[in-house]
Amino acid sequence: MEEDGTINALRLLVQSCVDGEGEYDECARHTQNVELRELFAYRAQACREEAAELEAIMRDLGGRPEHRGSVLGVAHRGWMAIRSSLSANGDGVLLEGCERGEEIALKLYRGVLSGPLPESIRHLVVKHYDLARQTRDHIRMLRARMIAVAG
Repeated sequence: MEEDGTINALRLLVQSCVDGEGEYDECARHTQNVELRELFAYRAQACREEAAELEAIMRDLGGRPEHRGSVLGVAHRGWMAIRSSLSANGDGVLLEGCERGEEIALKLYRGVLSGPLPESIRHLVVKHYDLARQTRDHIRMLRARMIAVAG
């Protein structure tokens, strides 16, 4: 039973990674800022790699990965694209959306980490959590810098 719980937790994390990948890919397409485009492309790739790592563990545990995001993730990307195209501060809107997405991912990671996980899997999940936290902090810094320059 514990193994099923681990597979389900990993499935949720994969879904979050797929949502993140889609969000960052979408943001990279909508920004004209080279620094942001590189950040978004890097994070999209990192999300792809994280999903692949989690899916490999799921297969090792006998689970069947379903490489897809959530309906909420699709809606969030669409809403961000519309808002950024209508806003004079499109990059700020993109960064705000990415920060919100990282907050959602961090909450999910904290929930998974609060439950029982084999230590080897916990180590990987903590690594992914730390990267999401660092990314959120970096995005906050970029948003603050953008606000300071505009203000």
